[in-house]
Formats: sequence, C-alpha cells, structure tokens
Amino acid sequence: MVVFAVGLYLAANYLFKVALTRNVDREAVFEADHNQIEAPANLDEAALTAFKQRWLARMEIEAVTIRNRQDLTLRGWLYTRENRATHQWAILCHGFNGRHEEMYDKAPFFDQLGFNILLPDMQSAGQSEGEYIQMGYGDRFDIQQWIDFILTRDPDAEIVLYGISMGGAAVMMTAGLDLPSAVKAFIEDCGYTSVEAEFRYQLKQLYHLPAFPLLNVFGWLVHRRLGWRLKDASSLAALKQAKVPLQFFHGGADTFVPAAMLAENFAAAPEPKASMLVPGAQHGMAALTAGDAYWQAVHQFLSQNTGLKLIDWQDWNGGEPRGN
Repeated sequence: MVVFAVGLYLAANYLFKVALTRNVDREAVFEADHNQIEAPANLDEAALTAFKQRWLARMEIEAVTIRNRQDLTLRGWLYTRENRATHQWAILCHGFNGRHEEMYDKAPFFDQLGFNILLPDMQSAGQSEGEYIQMGYGDRFDIQQWIDFILTRDPDAEIVLYGISMGGAAVMMTAGLDLPSAVKAFIEDCGYTSVEAEFRYQLKQLYHLPAFPLLNVFGWLVHRRLGWRLKDASSLAALKQAKVPLQFFHGGADTFVPAAMLAENFAAAPEPKASMLVPGAQHGMAALTAGDAYWQAVHQFLSQNTGLKLIDWQDWNGGEPRGN
C-alpha cells in the first residue's frame, strides 16, 4: 500500500512537472500522434512570415507591465497606429506553452478591423514571471488587470477579448468575472471545456490511464502549489455567468483539444452567441484554414452584437490595411 501511494504521488508529480512547470521539455507530449499539429497544406510559410513582418513594421510598439495578485511582473506589448485615433482595443491571449509573438498571425486582422492591440505574455510564458502555467483559470484575474490597465490609459476604451487554445479557455473563464461595461465581446478559438476535462482526455490519449486516482492526486498538487482547485477551473461554469456576446471557433480535425468541446462551450453560453466549426482544421489552425471566411465571421458577429466601428467589409484586404 505504501509503495502504491508513493508511486501514485511520483506519477502525479511527474504529470504536474510536465504539464504546468516552466521551461520543461514537452517534446514527447507534442510528438504524440493526437497532439501533432499540421498547418494547412496550402500554407505558404515564407509568405506568412513576410506578412507578419510587414505588419510589425507599420505599428507603433510599446512594452508595458503590470504587477498581478501574486506580485509577479507580467509583460505585454501595445500595438497602435500613429495616425489612427481609436478607443477600440483587442486583447489577444496566446495558447499553452506559447508566448505573445504567436499571435502575430492574428493581430494584423484585428488591426485592420480597427483595433489597437495588446498582446500579453501570460504567467510563466515569454518575458512574464511565474513558475507555473495557470491553464487559463489563474490567468483570468491577470486578464482582468490588463483590462483595468487599458481603461486607466484610455477611459473611453471599448475592449474585445480573443484567445486561442489555453488563451481561449482563459478568455471564457474571464467572461465569468464581474467586468466593466467597456468589455464588448469575447472570441475564443479551440479552448477546452475545463482544465480537468482536458487533462482527463490527455491522460487517456498519452498514457492510456483512467483519471482516477492519478488526477485526484494531481489536483491536490495543483491546489497546493497554484492555489486553485481543478474542479473549479471550468469554462462551462464561467460561460453561464457571461454577460456579453460570445463567439466560438474550433477546428473540425482538432485532436489536441477535442473538436466536440465546441458544442459544449457553445451550449453553456447565453445569447447572443455564434460558433464556427472549420472542417479539416487542426488545433489552432482554424483561422489559417478558413482564411477570410473566419474574419468575415468575426466582422459580422461584432457588427451585429456590439456598437463598435469596424472597417466596411467591402474594404477588407486580407489583413493588409491600405496606407500607413
């Protein structure tokens, strides 16, 4: 019995280290068949890199920081246009094991829609402090602080939140908080229904293990080290408390965060809401797969459900704004 208990603890601690500790080699996790992510077959990587570089060259960039509830320094970057006066802001949240630069393929589209942009590095990512990845649940209060940061700088700000993968879950979990009226909409792409459900799925796929009892001990470690309970980290529960419009995307071929989670998330959200399942798209690849159809859906959703001033869709130029 003692040997079993020790083995169980060691296994849970290993899972915790691989899943939630900073600067850990996760190659084996991402190399698993169900976690491998392929870009669309027709994607021109060189053209995408050039597209992002052209966008960055057009923008005024300012590095900013906040101190969060855990007294950690979190870093973000503001992207604005010198000749554009707008109070519309988009906060874009990156995914698991990521950093803010990974949103450079999404940010130009929000720029063209008419937004200033904030790209934060979330806890334990990029240049932000933090020992542990918070899986969106711990990050929700940080996002709330970033909202307050923008409102301090721009009291007339109107804010849209967008997140992908873990960032999508973070956005959904933020939707359950008491937020200022300046927050106009949430858009999430391939976020999970709950942290527990995602780990339960990964345990089965990676190690062919049942959730009990390993996930129980893992949850105890999460509570002890991160300060929140696994069972509370639920996008579904947060969505039921949401008070602003929500839009959902997911790739139909996603096996990292199962595509079936889209329907569950959508069902939990109040109206107004919209969803789009992109056939053939793998994890995080819905926008690159669907192309302009993805951004037209975003444009339509925001136009119909917020008072934001967006570019006329007839002037859309695939994320390449005309002029400076």
